[in-house]
Amino acid sequence: MANTVFLCGPFPKPIGGVSVHLGRLESHLTKSGYQVLCCDESPSSKNKNFNIRTFHLLRYLGLLYSSDIVHIHSAIHILRFFHLFFALLFRKKAVVTIHSWRAGPSTSFVWRQLLKLLPVEIIFVSEEIKKRLNLSGCVSPAYIRPELELEDELPKDLVDWIELVRDRGYSLSVSNAYRLVSNRNEDLYGLDLCIEATKNVSDLAFVFVISDPEYAVEEIEKYRDRICTEGIEDRFLIYEGAVSFIRLLDLADISVRATNTDGDALSVRESLFLGCETVASDVSFRPKGVIKFYNRDSKDLEKKLSLILGGYSLSQQCDVQVDCAATITKIYEDLVS
Repeated sequence: MANTVFLCGPFPKPIGGVSVHLGRLESHLTKSGYQVLCCDESPSSKNKNFNIRTFHLLRYLGLLYSSDIVHIHSAIHILRFFHLFFALLFRKKAVVTIHSWRAGPSTSFVWRQLLKLLPVEIIFVSEEIKKRLNLSGCVSPAYIRPELELEDELPKDLVDWIELVRDRGYSLSVSNAYRLVSNRNEDLYGLDLCIEATKNVSDLAFVFVISDPEYAVEEIEKYRDRICTEGIEDRFLIYEGAVSFIRLLDLADISVRATNTDGDALSVRESLFLGCETVASDVSFRPKGVIKFYNRDSKDLEKKLSLILGGYSLSQQCDVQVDCAATITKIYEDLVS
């Protein structure tokens, strides 16, 4: 009988780095002979998977009881603790993937002690996060190779806009955000930087995708007003709603990751995989092939974009994008052997 894995975390849609990773991991495990059960933490409830926000504890416990391995991808501390508590209560093998870490010193201290004491396997998506928590565990970027034929087609209105700016002679840059949120009183995903840089790079058009715009309606409107004030409304598009970002990357010349904190970003590795010029802030480790700009410095971002469009070669030879699915299944096999 196949081993059963209980995956816990935010599943698409909306689309974000962790949700895309989970969707691909579920597909890979199913094809590899695992039985996969899912606990979705997304605020958007889908018919396909059980959603933790329904608070149906008995159903949750039934799914957990039926599993051999509980693999936790939660970014919300209370949910991570909740899954760990019940996994260990039911004597299940537990794996925790840490996709990012923005907690303060006291919270980090508590989790460091907790994870040291508990019998849990830890996967860090970057060496930097591992060092920050000062824990033992496996380092494996959360990249699982996409199956392009399974990706949704881009919406027609988005494709039409891209074709229009292409016909006008613009090069295309793209970026995305799960939601518009602040970190250290700054725009976490750097939409403001992208607008400022595009204003000063006259031959560039830009698409910025916000997968879940519901929680920042007023903020988005302020940014749209700013785009109009800067006179770039014909070449800067804020697109609201989940789209296949890898299909968008396939149409782009440049990918921008302007975050002011980061883990090992999936969109960066996907961009490199597709051979797209990849520009990212210098806030964390970036794979070879990424062109880095100074964090929160729109002038440096503008400079890098201009040099790329001018034909200058700025990047090193790219790292081979290693699929982490084999690493994950090896951890599972070791746990149940």
